[in-house]
Amino acid sequence: MATKTGTKETVTNRKTTTNKVNVNLYTSRGGPSFVAPPLWGSASENPRQVLTDETRAQLAAIASLVRFRKGERIYGEGDRADAVFNIITGVVKSYRSLPNARRHILGFLFRDDLIGLAEEGRYVNSAEAVTAVCGIGYR
Repeated sequence: MATKTGTKETVTNRKTTTNKVNVNLYTSRGGPSFVAPPLWGSASENPRQVLTDETRAQLAAIASLVRFRKGERIYGEGDRADAVFNIITGVVKSYRSLPNARRHILGFLFRDDLIGLAEEGRYVNSAEAVTAVCGIGYR
């Protein structure tokens, strides 16, 4: 299977800067690598790739590098879900807003975690960068 090489230029609506994504950031077969441990195997077994080479190549075609500053909101609860993000570096907190303007933290997400999953086209929680975050956005 042929892999794409070179760069893909993208502009995010969160910043005025242009990010360049080197398509070779991914594994040698082209595309992101999502791995999971075997469901019924032992804990000592190696994780396995859960995406086909074709699916990984399709994801690479729609991927863009995204960066968020410490404290920057990545997406908000109820916003239209326009992307899913794979964290490369940094820490993200996921939370829900409470009526008294407080936040209920749902969890902290780290390298290789996937964030931005949605229901009915809307984000079900909010996410904010705890540290500077670099990731891959799939739009």
